[in-house]
Amino acid sequence: MVSGWDGQTSRKLSRVDVLRQMQRLLVTGAWRPGQVVQEQLLAAELNVSKTPVREALQLMALQGMVKPVSRVGYIVTGIELADMVEVFQYRILLETDLIVQRAALPGVLEALPGGQTDRQTAMDLEADFHRTIYLPLEPSRRQASLSVLVDQTSRAIIYVDLSESLLALLHNEHEQIRDAVIDRDVELARSLMVVHLSHLRDSVLAKLRQQLREQENLL
Repeated sequence: MVSGWDGQTSRKLSRVDVLRQMQRLLVTGAWRPGQVVQEQLLAAELNVSKTPVREALQLMALQGMVKPVSRVGYIVTGIELADMVEVFQYRILLETDLIVQRAALPGVLEALPGGQTDRQTAMDLEADFHRTIYLPLEPSRRQASLSVLVDQTSRAIIYVDLSESLLALLHNEHEQIRDAVIDRDVELARSLMVVHLSHLRDSVLAKLRQQLREQENLL
């Protein structure tokens, strides 16, 4: 049974809307690893035809988020250590290049949200920062690829349950990167992004390794 959607819509959902709703269920942890997602049931819950749901599931399968299983539906894939190592390798490559381009551009950046946040809001802020900081750049395949990697990272953050204090620290690092971009300090922005992504990577991988050890001890 699919969870995380209230079944209420005020308008007809487009294909893009359907994909975004399904991605939201995935990256917020409403869909857990191993969960079965069935096309017909999901279409009924979203109040749409099966076609946009099928297309969205096929795209998510290509991204490695779900896996089709004959006569069952789609299975939400697990969070694998090797996969996350690769995700962060690609993110560091992509974002160090993108942040250099962004810091070279003039323009004003909006202030980042502040104040007290709950866990889900803190996790959303982590993803949103990396989605919005590059918006002034011309759209590219790298940005599209980054969006998928950010989704995969968000899933991992939920899965390993990073602490609120660590998420707050990561948010403070966003402020430092933003300030470097405002000052158009290309090298500082690049260095800070590497530090930030390395910090996030090390935190996620450490928790994943810990969970693996705990699971092995239970066997």
